[in-house]
Amino acid sequence: MKHNVTFLSSPIGLWVIEDDGKAIYHVYLKDDKEPLEEHPSELGKKAASMMKEYFEGKRTSFEGIPLKIIATPFRKRVYESLHDIPYGETWSYKQLADYVGCPKAVRAVGQAMKANPIPIFYPCHRVIAADGSIGGFSTGIKRKEFLLELEKSAKRE
Repeated sequence: MKHNVTFLSSPIGLWVIEDDGKAIYHVYLKDDKEPLEEHPSELGKKAASMMKEYFEGKRTSFEGIPLKIIATPFRKRVYESLHDIPYGETWSYKQLADYVGCPKAVRAVGQAMKANPIPIFYPCHRVIAADGSIGGFSTGIKRKEFLLELEKSAKRE
């Protein structure tokens, strides 16, 4: 499999965008200790450009970027459903479990969010606890708070 790597500097860290030339399959924040060389592709550059616009408050969705999720059918359904959460809004883990037709799978939804291989493009940061608290986030609560505030601020403008 072809392995392209594109970097994007953002207000919350350096993002790594991995693609195979046909689809994005992994997006994550780079660990400073991780040795990694950039080998950008046109697709990776397009995805990075869209992410840059997102962080500038100029983009609310990522249509036109092909994504490839390698996950169980349940997790794929959960990830695809994240696109139905409106920009600048949040759903609870319970709401998302209900939405995908598995009302008792709240913990499984939470585990899917934790394992999301393509955050931002699949906006798992929009899922919070039922009591309104922020819940968890694989890259840290402060980053999740930043993303939620970014979307709320851009939506108000």
